[in-house]
Amino acid sequence: MTVLAAMPYEFDDETSIDASFWRKYKTTDNVRIIKTIEGKWFRDTRREDGTMLHECGENGVDWVQCE
Repeated sequence: MTVLAAMPYEFDDETSIDASFWRKYKTTDNVRIIKTIEGKWFRDTRREDGTMLHECGENGVDWVQCE
């Protein structure tokens, strides 16, 4: 457990651990943002009508609808 405690797990922390896979999630109200070890970003937004908008990005700022 001490190894896990030393890992940068906060969403905005720089992740420099030697790992083959990780994802970080940040959820506020109806929006969840995901960033991955591959440098991919995703944003899922739950609309008022209950549908989901799934978007992709490269920097966590600019979003386009995922293909």
